[in-house]
Amino acid sequence: MPEKKSILFVDDEREILDGLQLRLRRQRRVWDMTFAHGSDTGIELLENRRFDVVVTDVQMPGRSGVAVLDTARKHSPSTARIALSGQVDDLKLLKLTPLAHRFISKPCPADKLRETLEAVIGLTERIGNPRILELIGAVDSLPTRPSIHQKLVAAVQRIDGDAAVLAEIVRQDMGLATKVLQIANSAYFGSQVPVVRLESAVAHIGVESLAYLSLTLGMFRAFEPSAKLPDLSADDLFRHSLLCAGIAREIVGSDVDPENVVNAALVHDCGKLLLACRAEDAYREVLAQAGDRPLEQVEREVLGVDHADVGGFLLHLWGLPAEVVETVAAHHTPPESCLLSEPQCAIYVANRLAHHVVEQTPDRDLEEFFANLDLEADREDLTEIAVRCAASSETAS
Repeated sequence: MPEKKSILFVDDEREILDGLQLRLRRQRRVWDMTFAHGSDTGIELLENRRFDVVVTDVQMPGRSGVAVLDTARKHSPSTARIALSGQVDDLKLLKLTPLAHRFISKPCPADKLRETLEAVIGLTERIGNPRILELIGAVDSLPTRPSIHQKLVAAVQRIDGDAAVLAEIVRQDMGLATKVLQIANSAYFGSQVPVVRLESAVAHIGVESLAYLSLTLGMFRAFEPSAKLPDLSADDLFRHSLLCAGIAREIVGSDVDPENVVNAALVHDCGKLLLACRAEDAYREVLAQAGDRPLEQVEREVLGVDHADVGGFLLHLWGLPAEVVETVAAHHTPPESCLLSEPQCAIYVANRLAHHVVEQTPDRDLEEFFANLDLEADREDLTEIAVRCAASSETAS
């Protein structure tokens, strides 16, 4: 029988804890649940025992939920940390952002909480690998989502994507504002006339892609590879992500929302950055051994996991949609049936094409790649699309 997942709930209101215990009683078969009354009790438990997940109220007298999450981060970096909160002031939100992997608004129905916990635990079991936690969890804390991304997501939920409000948030980050204007004027988004106003650029790119772009830029800043890894450039990885997104947008089937594929492509290589920052010495060995061999193959040999696994795990922890998580985690896994109408196949092919046109790998390697796929699309057409996207990528990088 599989080991039960341990979950700690912390709240200062006894009635809420009793209600949760009652409504989640059926989960006792699969979850080992502990209910702590007050932050002091929760902190003491976290200092003496490891939990897979901690769910804490934020607004508590005395030591708040911020202290609970900080204790979890220090004593058990691999624990998934969920903040349960109503409205909080800007200062507390600033303190929470680096500590919480997910935020859930109060009041939260027990069914919604259960679904969130099932998603967190379920995806961890499917793409989780103990080696991932050993590599990136034990070093420090698992990173949290960039704050600008969280602000954009919160604004979208409040105002349903008003371009003027979103542009005002983007203006808080000059680097993001510049990149939004560059990309809005690039061939990636089919711009026919110059886009000069940030509000117009936001509307042109689209709300979801804007959020994912902010997420991508935030990750590339937070996980800047060390100078000790000269063979890994954050700028090159970002350009590759954009090119992969552009190719995927062009080749994906017409019955698929291209934005979903673009968004997954933008973040597909985040695992490389995380490994480079959290397992620097081991990743230096990976890069030294790679040569002409597939990087993901060497990663598995040296580290026991590859960057696709690690990236999927990180995005899952941040609460991104399951389809994005699964696509990222599988972007080096050949699909059983490669239909470009399926996001995983589109990104698998786009990623390989992006590497081919930039690194100028031998044509025979690409031919071998296509020969192993049952692909209906014309290979020459796909290659031409990749070349065209690469030529236009300079306007977005």
